[in-house]
Amino acid sequence: MENYYVFLVKKWFDAKNGNTYHSVEYHDPITGKIITSGRVYGYGDHYKQTAYAMMVKHGYSTDPSPQDFWKNNSIYYHVVEVPRKRDLV
Repeated sequence: MENYYVFLVKKWFDAKNGNTYHSVEYHDPITGKIITSGRVYGYGDHYKQTAYAMMVKHGYSTDPSPQDFWKNNSIYYHVVEVPRKRDLV
């Protein structure tokens, strides 16, 4: 069965130290539950790995690998660059 997931991804670049951080948020439309990753180090599309880990940790996915998760589900990532560190969470 294919599930439909929409993730809100916030990315922040720490110019002082040259590091990129992100946070991932998922709102369950059925239960109203909100799941967040907190602040995570990672650049590029590392947020996809974070989203997969969140879904496994909270029981939304039983896919054995991120590739299976991406292949077996309909997934949308809404990515936003935020200006401040405190805007991540």
